[in-house]
Amino acid sequence: MIIRMAWRNLWRHKRRTLLTALAMAVVITMTTSMSALTNGIIQMWKEAAIDRQTGHIQIHHPDYPDTFSPYDSVPSGEALVETLLGMEHIAQATARVKGFGLFANDAGDGASGSLIGVDFPAEAALTRLDQRITAGAWLPGTEEGTVLAGHDLAKTLGLEVGSELLVVTQDLNGSMGNGLFTVRGIYQSGNVLSDKGAMFSIADAQYLMAMDTGVHEVVVVTDDHDGIAAVQEAILAEVPNLSVRTWWEVMPQMAEMMKLNNNIMGFFMFLILMVAAFGVINTLFMSVYERTRELGVAKALGMRPRQIVGLVLSESLLLALVSGVIGVVAAGLITWPLATRGINLGMSEEQGFAVGGITLDPRVYGIFELKSLVIPVVTLFVVAVLGGLWPALRAARFDPIRAMRQE
Repeated sequence: MIIRMAWRNLWRHKRRTLLTALAMAVVITMTTSMSALTNGIIQMWKEAAIDRQTGHIQIHHPDYPDTFSPYDSVPSGEALVETLLGMEHIAQATARVKGFGLFANDAGDGASGSLIGVDFPAEAALTRLDQRITAGAWLPGTEEGTVLAGHDLAKTLGLEVGSELLVVTQDLNGSMGNGLFTVRGIYQSGNVLSDKGAMFSIADAQYLMAMDTGVHEVVVVTDDHDGIAAVQEAILAEVPNLSVRTWWEVMPQMAEMMKLNNNIMGFFMFLILMVAAFGVINTLFMSVYERTRELGVAKALGMRPRQIVGLVLSESLLLALVSGVIGVVAAGLITWPLATRGINLGMSEEQGFAVGGITLDPRVYGIFELKSLVIPVVTLFVVAVLGGLWPALRAARFDPIRAMRQE
């Protein structure tokens, strides 16, 4: 009976009810769709930055993170990798040599860029960069005299599969290391610096830079993302003289962006609170004011205060229900194509956009999480109850005689 009366009262002013419901529904829709889009961007960034670059943990010479000097190297890199692979909760580990070089094609055109030496099979297993080859093929092992060229370097020098590439770099003896290599493939990693350089076998890079068995970086991937900190402590106990950092220490901007995502969600939750509270209080106060005489008559005929409170709160809950249904349907209509077809945020379908030095694919696909929809809807109902209490209690305290005298 009360529900039926509440529903009838709610639609006495259809325009006011619909405007309030639509305003509350828009916030639910915005929250859900923005969360899906942000989750998609963060997931793409994590794949490009963590999976294809930093790994979960990085090990360096203590001074290397600050100096990036080729002289600050980790001795016996391959032996350290073997030690790490024998430790618990470490799924993958590989060593890298990193530097800068001058590159030239057979026409004499030159460019500068990064010089990266890797163990190609281990690098493919750890970062899946073998899936980012745009021409040619990923190198299967330590084939000497061959190189993979970055997408931007290949574009600058007009390199193709089979082209010859001259490399000049400074070695650790203070002289110049150089070599002539054949391009076997072209990659597009998404890392701006890497794509402007070239990737060599770790043996060729060590030879060019006269590093013997030294490396600049050892990258580790754990078998459990939640256990990264524990693995970091175990590695520090094994090599206390080296710098051992987690991905969020190596890339604090990534951690900050994740926090920003949570802050954005918090902002929209606050927006829901404000819009819902204002809408519910305004609508119900107007409804109660317009029915002052009616409520006074009902109270005079024996309707109890708690029944009046229940009537007004029922109206607020029904208003939240209408808003929630509209918001969920609208959120689905926006989020579904966002997740299946994506949205192009680049300059074109071929040109991506850069975030923190990482070039992401131009087309972003939304990632829907149930909590992104449940939280705003539940918040809406909670606020509807809290917002409806004020006008409900006011109506329950009406003096019947005075209420019936009001025009």
